[in-house]
Amino acid sequence: TLSDIYEALIAEKNSQATLIGLEPAIDSHQTLLANLTSQSKVASWRLMLAVVAVGLWVHEQLWDVAKAELTDLANKAQAGTTRWYRDQCLYFQYGDTLQWLNGKYQYFVINPALQIVQRAACVEAGGNLIIKVAKLVSGVVTPLDVTELAAFTTYINQIKYAGTVTQVVSAAADLLKLQYKVYYNPLVMAADGTLLSDGVTKPAEVAINDFITNLPFNGRLNLSAIDDAVQAATGVLDVSRTLAEAKYGIIPYAAITDYYYPNAGYLNIDPAYPLAANITYIATL
Repeated sequence: TLSDIYEALIAEKNSQATLIGLEPAIDSHQTLLANLTSQSKVASWRLMLAVVAVGLWVHEQLWDVAKAELTDLANKAQAGTTRWYRDQCLYFQYGDTLQWLNGKYQYFVINPALQIVQRAACVEAGGNLIIKVAKLVSGVVTPLDVTELAAFTTYINQIKYAGTVTQVVSAAADLLKLQYKVYYNPLVMAADGTLLSDGVTKPAEVAINDFITNLPFNGRLNLSAIDDAVQAATGVLDVSRTLAEAKYGIIPYAAITDYYYPNAGYLNIDPAYPLAANITYIATL
């Protein structure tokens, strides 16, 4: 801080035997500021130190700004990492043409209204770069349609590093099937899982749906974490998970042991196995 710098200069001044005579012997940035607003004269050497301190302080701020700018440039550099590819997915502009500018393919004008990809993840598997993308429709994660996917794939083929084998995935959500026994407080919750206070809200179902909705795109579904979310729901005293299975596309359901990474990048509860029919409520006193 400016105060730190000024007082460091004062400390150095006090360490010099030839300068001991400069008064006041005890000085600080705070006392200097107080003296500046008084009618008394302020020693010129104090003003000189104050000017030097301000100069040093401004210099430090400028270095901080320069460092931030350089860090930002480095982060945006074409490093060819999975993070870089993920960022490029979000820059895709549907219906716009790429141009060769400043040694790379890019859009001449950035138009956020054309950036339809709002969810993206890139992972390496078997020597390939798997690129998973989706858009939002009324706040709901949705796969790109056939035309959008074709345009996006062409975009990736243009900007990718030579020799990189890419596989673009934009598919319907992986489906999740869960079954629970929920032990509830009958003073708070009804036998169908609704709160007695409003007769509508089902806290266990809300906890599960919120957990799935808030998972990061291509994030890991951790079964113990979703169990904890149900356990923490209003009116729930204890919980026991009796089934957890997931599927992708036409692949049959398979049991989840501890965690699951969605192939499409996101998950939905299978409407054929709704939570309302797969949670058993047991009153507990």
